[in-house]
Amino acid sequence: MVRRSLSRALLSCLAGGGALLAFWSVAFWSGSTTAKEAAPVDPRPELRRVAERARAGLVRVRLVRGAPRGDAVRRELFRRVPDRRAGTGILVGERRVLVHAALTAYTEPEFEVTDSSGRTRRARLIRESRDAELALLEATGPLAGKPLEWRRTHGLRTGELVLAVGDPFGLARGGALSATFGVVEGRTRLDVRESAFAGEVLLTSAALNPGSEGGALLDLEGRLLGLLAPLAQDRRLEAPTRASKSATALTAYALPAEACQRTLSGWSRPKLGFQAREVEGRVTIVRVGLGTPAARAGLEKGDVLAKVGGRAIQSTTQLRLALAGAGPHSLEVTRGEETLSLELKP
Repeated sequence: MVRRSLSRALLSCLAGGGALLAFWSVAFWSGSTTAKEAAPVDPRPELRRVAERARAGLVRVRLVRGAPRGDAVRRELFRRVPDRRAGTGILVGERRVLVHAALTAYTEPEFEVTDSSGRTRRARLIRESRDAELALLEATGPLAGKPLEWRRTHGLRTGELVLAVGDPFGLARGGALSATFGVVEGRTRLDVRESAFAGEVLLTSAALNPGSEGGALLDLEGRLLGLLAPLAQDRRLEAPTRASKSATALTAYALPAEACQRTLSGWSRPKLGFQAREVEGRVTIVRVGLGTPAARAGLEKGDVLAKVGGRAIQSTTQLRLALAGAGPHSLEVTRGEETLSLELKP
């Protein structure tokens, strides 16, 4: 009986799409207990502890200089928002912060980063991946806090409780970020206009608002499941008739931890020494540097990359993802009418 009461109350609370931690006045359990019954567990203190621990691994990011490049991520929100000037970042090193690329689409941008202690430092953009919609900032000095533990999402269950921590509407001050909670709705590939990320994303019912981009999606142990992305309008949710076009369905999602880690790994690995071009589903080598790992492996200009690590390669995006690990990498290439097996060692 107690378990059923807990389930009803929790589902009722989640039906609104998530609630701010500050508003957790809803009773999560009800009913009486007897000496033979175990007291029900109130999840609110644990959720608060997770949010508090997460603060140490997150920062507030604010643009202080830079004009929109013209390719800033645009999403249908409550209105058309052409660019982002504040958001959240995930600490991935003593001075380095991973953010969503929506925060960095500016010419010669400069940022202010506020860490969990409330201290603010200037930061600059050092890396950007438009394929993964991720960017890396570096602060001028050490940042307080500790990077969060990553969790693989392949075993993540639909309906699992999650916490989303970010900076909606730029409300955070002194590093005090906001948090909402919800459930994992599932995984999918979005059908979204102007979206560069082509991989699977995590859908969540946690309430997200503009400015939460770059924040963290966490499990109830405080482990990082993914990086929060801008609200998006999936074309499959668009109104089918003109009469109902005023109704806009928005999707809250996160880039999975694996995609974030692959991008970080790619930025840290040594250059392999070749360039490739994608033409009609074929990835062709267009340049090989002298004395590079690619040259030592035997790659030549004009080779067509068919497989990496046994996986078929039909785009440069697939190639980058396949080469994200430390290596070595087994390659299958076509050279004229000949098929060759090569080993690429970083």
